[in-house]
Amino acid sequence: MSVTVKPLPCVAISELTDEQRRGATCVYCGVTVRTGSAVDLGERRDADNVRVFPRAHPECAEAAQ
Repeated sequence: MSVTVKPLPCVAISELTDEQRRGATCVYCGVTVRTGSAVDLGERRDADNVRVFPRAHPECAEAAQ
């Protein structure tokens, strides 16, 4: 089950890799994120108004708060 939290302001959309932008890897550590344990950081839009779906490992999201 995926858990949704308030979007974190320390995530710079412009600096994310393609995998991080689509939620396949953690926005903090860059390691693959499993769907069952992912923390959804909320849909965002980049400078070109493209939708981005960042996710993180629970441990990484907690450490970043």
